[in-house]
Amino acid sequence: TMISGMAGIMFKQLGWIVSIIMIVSTTAALTFVPMLCSRWLRRDRKHGKLYNAIFVPVNKAIDKVSRGYAHVIHWATKRLRVVILGFAGVFILSLVLLYFCHNLFQTYCGAVLAEFVPAADVERVQGNAFFIQAMVELPTMFGFALIMKRVSVNKIMAVAAIFYSIKHVILAMANSVPMFYADMILQMVSYAAITPAVVYFANDRVDEADRNKGQAVFMTANSVGGLLASFVGGWLFQLLSVRAGLTIGVIASVIGTALMVYGTRKAAELA
Repeated sequence: TMISGMAGIMFKQLGWIVSIIMIVSTTAALTFVPMLCSRWLRRDRKHGKLYNAIFVPVNKAIDKVSRGYAHVIHWATKRLRVVILGFAGVFILSLVLLYFCHNLFQTYCGAVLAEFVPAADVERVQGNAFFIQAMVELPTMFGFALIMKRVSVNKIMAVAAIFYSIKHVILAMANSVPMFYADMILQMVSYAAITPAVVYFANDRVDEADRNKGQAVFMTANSVGGLLASFVGGWLFQLLSVRAGLTIGVIASVIGTALMVYGTRKAAELA
């Protein structure tokens, strides 16, 4: 409702409608709904056959889920070491999957470009792409300490993982050089963000005596991802097409992103 220009002309009415609906909804939730609950809800109210046939099984299923969740929480609180190692395994696996797709492209960039670039221009485009990646990484890495003052390391890792998958999806779909170059810019918010974030995460979550070990374990995920990309990638591109190999890499990246988002969220809850 406060936007000027063409956007204000197009969306002003929608803004007013949303604002009015939110005000009416909040007022009803604070006044009308509690009054109806006090008048209509009874503690030991008898229900008919239809209610018992529909809602009783649903309520029993919800109760079972609640009891199962409580059992899991009780089990986890008694085995903190196992839980911590499990979350560390989730982070490491997510990094391995993300770095696998990343290194798959880095290693076989020429094969990817050969799909839509003339053979004589592959090396030139590849060099330009690596140059773009290196240039856009610098601002993020140099300014990472400033970013940490405003955003938690958990959120940075989750967002970086999401952009990693977006980058890989666009890469698998790229069919022109401009699209390919534009995709390289996402290196700024993916690889350049998650690499220092891993170090900060290890510093925050690992005891001071074991921080070097923690950092080494997380950084080893990059090496493992590179080894898998080099070994498996060659077989993928030989047995399948380049697009099919990239699709498998994208699937691994998406799984890694899901694990990263889940792990960072749970780590924030346990902090």
